[in-house]
Amino acid sequence: MRLDTFLRNTALISRKDIIHYLCEEGSIRVNGIPRRGLFDLSGGETIEFTLFNDQYQVRVLAFPTRKITLKDQWSYLEIIEKRKVHSEMEFFSDASPSQTKTPKSH
Repeated sequence: MRLDTFLRNTALISRKDIIHYLCEEGSIRVNGIPRRGLFDLSGGETIEFTLFNDQYQVRVLAFPTRKITLKDQWSYLEIIEKRKVHSEMEFFSDASPSQTKTPKSH
């Protein structure tokens, strides 16, 4: 099954345009190697990707023949790791605001 079809049918990433964008950026890796959406999965592979502030690492268990519900998702994949990734914006928002000096009136 194609990588993009697997991600969409298992509801890991529901929008095809997001899958395409992440593949073009090299952000979706299969067994540690950046892959395009056309890559054929054979089963047992590890898929890694970052979506918004979450980084996922999942293992392919089986292939769905159609789109599935979230409760059926666990029959087709195993989430090895899911963790939060902090963006640069969060880093800068944590910094204390610089103190500006106000002119004193005489």
